[in-house]
Amino acid sequence: MDQILNGDVEAAYSLLSAYIGIDLEQFIERGKKVANDMKQLEKSSGKPLSFALLETQSVGEHFYKTTYLLKYETVALIWSMNYYQPDQGWKLVDVSINDDINSLFK
Repeated sequence: MDQILNGDVEAAYSLLSAYIGIDLEQFIERGKKVANDMKQLEKSSGKPLSFALLETQSVGEHFYKTTYLLKYETVALIWSMNYYQPDQGWKLVDVSINDDINSLFK
């Protein structure tokens, strides 16, 4: 999240690619799109102020999820990363980003 906070989304996706459990080329392309979207958001909302780890969840020893809040002055983004452990070693299978803060309330 430090790279994302500093505006280097492509570097963050590059680091995450070491854990990739899905199509690498598709993941890198998605990272480029997210980087572009984040630059557009920065134009309207400024640079991100900070981030916070909101939650970690697991389903046995099979799935693991981390959820972060990326904070801006007027908006907030929720970043979730899902990992799967097929045998030994965690594989990143999904990164999702949304602004639905209502989904955080239980």
